[in-house]
Amino acid sequence: MKLRHLFLVVVLVVVAFVATAQKDKSHEPDSPYFTLARESFRNNDYAAAYDYLGMELAAHPKNGHAWFWKGWLDLYFRNEVPDALNAFDRAVKLVPRKDKEFLASAYSGRGVANRSAGNLNAAYADCTKAIKLAPTPQGYINRGELYYFEGKYVEAGFDFFAALELDSTDRDALYSAGKYYYAIKNYAMCLRWLSDCIAKYPDYSDYYLLKYLCYRDMGEYENAVRFLEEAIKLEDDAAAKDRMTTELNSLYEYLRQNGQSEGEGSVDE
Repeated sequence: MKLRHLFLVVVLVVVAFVATAQKDKSHEPDSPYFTLARESFRNNDYAAAYDYLGMELAAHPKNGHAWFWKGWLDLYFRNEVPDALNAFDRAVKLVPRKDKEFLASAYSGRGVANRSAGNLNAAYADCTKAIKLAPTPQGYINRGELYYFEGKYVEAGFDFFAALELDSTDRDALYSAGKYYYAIKNYAMCLRWLSDCIAKYPDYSDYYLLKYLCYRDMGEYENAVRFLEEAIKLEDDAAAKDRMTTELNSLYEYLRQNGQSEGEGSVDE
């Protein structure tokens, strides 16, 4: 929902999808296998969830909500983009029209899958449809990430700040606005913005990672090291932590070769 890939709709959408699963008020069916699948999601047991969804769809192939969750797992748990596209496509067609928020999530999910498949025009169309159905901070962030990926930073900024207008406390919308400042190389504004973000959400690793990138690009490597170290401490994704650790070791080596100690001269508070 992040700069570790410079395009991490994945985590952002995960948060939105799991939140949808936990809603008390929903049009989702309550059939036994589907209920077990949702419980497995809440427990982060994705393998069990996938099995239960398979049983549910064998019994009820027109359950659009189940197709939606299957698409999520195909994309993020199994890394099978064609299967995800097929599942999200079925969800878009089968989720009841009255369930606008869930239908918007289905379009958003298909948009992310289309982005992963390189179908950018289809991804834009899906993300825009999601926004029209049910405007949410996440919906604007998802479309903004598409613009960001293509280097259309002005358009991305409009969507990122539209997300903030809907919810000025949304930590991912705050992060996305920081990414906009970073992209246009307004590092001073980005650093000030991130300091405010950290004051609100001190345990969110991506704010520190983005600060690291600012200082790295500015050539202030001692500060860069400090914020990358902090990002690693807070990061809970093992693969992302490994990538950041590799980057940190490279910075340590650079500083040693240039006669500096790790962390020497760090002044940002």
